[in-house]
Amino acid sequence: MQIKVTLRLDGIKKELRGLKSIDTKPFWKAESRKFNENFKQKVPIDTGKYKKSWQVKKFSKKGFVLETKMGFLFDILEFQGSKPHIIEPVRASVLHWVDKKTGQDRFAMRVRHPGFKPIPHARPFVKKNVMGVARDLMAFYKSKKEWIN
Repeated sequence: MQIKVTLRLDGIKKELRGLKSIDTKPFWKAESRKFNENFKQKVPIDTGKYKKSWQVKKFSKKGFVLETKMGFLFDILEFQGSKPHIIEPVRASVLHWVDKKTGQDRFAMRVRHPGFKPIPHARPFVKKNVMGVARDLMAFYKSKKEWIN
């Protein structure tokens, strides 16, 4: 599963006309790292595997690509959710977990999971943060001070 973050500069072409060509790869490299770290903080799973699976795969002059190898989990979390179901052990004879409230070890032969509604996290995050990327890009251009009069 991939999330592509690209900016179309159609709306600000007038402002960019007097600009010399600038290598924006350093900007996109730094911006993609920042975006990825902020995105990982919004991921709704606290185990870490899904969160760590998100990586910046490539960046270009126009944007970058975030990718995960756990697309099935992304699909379930973002769009589908889960219906109530029973969890049973596969390799072990019993299920085991530590109760977060009491800290006690818990054991069970099966657990009735209530299911959950979809938890949109990627689409709202991207929608909310793309304008920040655009502002950072304009600030990057202005910081280069290579405007032609």
